[in-house]
Amino acid sequence: MSKKKKALGAALAAATLILVAGCSTAVYFYAKSTFTITASGNVNLTAYDNSIDHTISGVGVDTPRVIPANSKSKAKIKLSYSIDGGNINVSGNYADGDVRFTFKGSGDILLAGSCGIGPNSCGAGINKNSLNKLTSNNSSRPSESGLIVQKGGVCQTVASLYESTNPAMPGTGLVGFVVCDAPTSSSIDTYAGADYVTVYVPNYQSGDLNPFANYYSGGTVSGEESSTSITVKYPATVPSATPTPIYPSPSPTTPAP
Repeated sequence: MSKKKKALGAALAAATLILVAGCSTAVYFYAKSTFTITASGNVNLTAYDNSIDHTISGVGVDTPRVIPANSKSKAKIKLSYSIDGGNINVSGNYADGDVRFTFKGSGDILLAGSCGIGPNSCGAGINKNSLNKLTSNNSSRPSESGLIVQKGGVCQTVASLYESTNPAMPGTGLVGFVVCDAPTSSSIDTYAGADYVTVYVPNYQSGDLNPFANYYSGGTVSGEESSTSITVKYPATVPSATPTPIYPSPSPTTPAP
């Protein structure tokens, strides 16, 4: 079964929420919403599958997996991404043989440019179509302190900035992850596959050495203490009253003769 990739730029998250919530309540909706992506544990690289559509935007399905020196068919990942009322945090680490690095910070704009497809598609964020579905049937969704909570059933992209932890291959660069979370009873969208992570290091040359350029791999994330999670929480309702301004709007005056 084909799995649909769901990824938009984090820079567009606010605009996405405006489209969903309406201009009059966009700030409230955005300020009260949270969006988290995590991936932790072992990545089974023998389960790599580039025939399904959860790969990095701009990378063709015929792109071969890269197997670095000393790879043991298993990678280790710890990824944490969150948008919390407008605050974006990204951090973690990854290791597959000689490809070893830590990463932190959002690389959305830079990675989008290196993909050659603009900033709308390479970075992470809350997908507009997904959120349209979220808000269409609130009554059937679980709630948590007045918030609608949904989890799983979706793939999202995370773009970040990496620094090599392999002393024989020093340098920095950009890295993109696609994290797919298996469906639950309150799925965000229609992804029906297993927990899966795709990793791609674009050949972005900016004097940073970029020792792992063109690395491309991935696999299922499963087993004890190995999993992915994608969760969105957003308000069940929005304010309906129009507040009275502190000061009245200025009124026209008769110009002096």
